[in-house]
Amino acid sequence: MSDSKNKASRNDRQLTVKVAVTLACKIAVIACLGYLFFGSDKRVETDPQSVGQALLADTAPVSSVAEKNKSP
Repeated sequence: MSDSKNKASRNDRQLTVKVAVTLACKIAVIACLGYLFFGSDKRVETDPQSVGQALLADTAPVSSVAEKNKSP
């Protein structure tokens, strides 16, 4: 009985180590992705005026009907 208990205990430890290694790898990958996307030196500085201009910019495409009415 103690032999099976030792074997189960060893399997539990191995499972715990595998889960810990997997979680550590996932955290490392997420940290690297975060650094690559958000840690760049080429970040765009924003201020309220530039955000307002971008949101309120007239970028709607001109419909073809409006173009036909304008042409002679």
